[in-house]
Amino acid sequence: MEAKLYGFWALASEKEPRTEAAVIERLEKGPAFGQDIPNSSFLIHHSSDWPTYRHDPTRSGSTAAKVASELKPVWNTRVGGRVTAPVIADGRLLVADIDAHRIVCLDADNGQEQWSFSTGGRIDSPPTVYRGLVLAGCADGRVYCLRLSDGELAWRFLAAPQEINAVAFDQVESLWPVHGSVLVKDAVAYATAGRSSYLDGGITLYALDPATGKLLYRTQLSSEHPGATDPPPEEQRAAMEQTITQNNTDYKTFTSADRSDAFSMTGARSDVLVADADSIYLRHLRFDGRLVAQETPLPHLLSVSSLLDGAENHRSHWLLGTGDFSRTPVAYSWIAYAADKWREKGLSVPFGLMMVFDDQTVWGVRRNHLMRWKKEYPNDYVLFAQERPDRNDAAASLPDFRAEGVQLKWTAPLPLRPRAMVRADDCLLIAGMPDTIDPNDLSGAGNAAFEGLSEGLLLAVSCSDGKILHRVQLESPPVWDGMAVAAGRLYLVDRKGRVSCLAGEIRRPEQAHRSSGIRYGKST
Repeated sequence: MEAKLYGFWALASEKEPRTEAAVIERLEKGPAFGQDIPNSSFLIHHSSDWPTYRHDPTRSGSTAAKVASELKPVWNTRVGGRVTAPVIADGRLLVADIDAHRIVCLDADNGQEQWSFSTGGRIDSPPTVYRGLVLAGCADGRVYCLRLSDGELAWRFLAAPQEINAVAFDQVESLWPVHGSVLVKDAVAYATAGRSSYLDGGITLYALDPATGKLLYRTQLSSEHPGATDPPPEEQRAAMEQTITQNNTDYKTFTSADRSDAFSMTGARSDVLVADADSIYLRHLRFDGRLVAQETPLPHLLSVSSLLDGAENHRSHWLLGTGDFSRTPVAYSWIAYAADKWREKGLSVPFGLMMVFDDQTVWGVRRNHLMRWKKEYPNDYVLFAQERPDRNDAAASLPDFRAEGVQLKWTAPLPLRPRAMVRADDCLLIAGMPDTIDPNDLSGAGNAAFEGLSEGLLLAVSCSDGKILHRVQLESPPVWDGMAVAAGRLYLVDRKGRVSCLAGEIRRPEQAHRSSGIRYGKST
């Protein structure tokens, strides 16, 4: 799945080699280039804001900032059609109106539009705010840098190797699109251009200076196409096939370099970049800050499909691990969501439909079918808490499939189909569609709710035991991964293209925080 492309593709016979393109001026300077940037010294990382996709470079979806469990609507603003998750910084909220090629900035206090900026293609995920700048990748193959205060262009950088376009999903875009969410780590901006390491010269990784757009480092990922594997001798093949069961292995598993179904191939597709203290990750691949490939894998957040893929097919799940399934007889959900016999021998790292985490704990949602707790919980989804793996443990670099049981801190039924999840201090906020399908209802009403065509539901849940603290009915469920928390408020983007703000009174015993000197009052 690390190399699979989605959608319909047209293939052409081999063409004449392209002539060398003229020298391309990759950096274009805008009106705001080199000017003083308001709040340029503002350190987002130490604030209560949510400045990038899933809050931080690790994509934790988690913040220590507190939010009220009993939330009420404050404002909502319609932005467009398909809208990305929000980011919030310095009193401003930013989203991308995906198909309209717009970055939109709203006042986080009242939802009024402050400015918008049009790019040359789709923007598939929210921008990143860094020291008064807005950084965003685009399907036109460029990285854009805007001034946060007014949306004026500071610079844009052509990340695509050449300006060659194709039609994808009814719009023109570069052969080497860039994901909207630019990763910023240690004052360096990272982005990728390209779809696959097997196509069109591969994927290019860039490290840029956020202030000037200057190229700092560059790495090219290009994969050779694998050849066919000849069958082994008949006697050897017969012996191998004695161990083969349906959907598990065949002789290629034992003879090929690609030893299992996922993350053993040399190739890669592009996805939103992830980082930790000293590494940059493109799905299962690890690099240092200078984009030099690192051999030893370390645990981090990745998806076996894509972090941006909300289709929820049975083969798609997130995990907090290395992505090394080389010892796995089959790496799809036949292990992750298999029957009880796999509970003692399966994925040893946290995994689920979606997850959030802090330094000690991972909270997530798993599907309930065929699970051992199906008899306990009638719902289709189960919420769980699990200890986070220690990346400094020697076992952290081992394959994520190990023959040992996994202990969960707790599990709880989840009466909705989850589409967005964040952790705010001691509270989990989970939103989605009501889990209301009645198999005997032939009217289709239950399916409409499940598919997000009717109302939505927001739950506030205790981090300590999974107990539901509060419920809020929503006019529409959120887009995939479409929530953020900042300054004591919850911000949500729904499937109707609206951005909503919810808040409430934060109540917490003062004595519980005497040691920290923090006092809690009403949210602003």
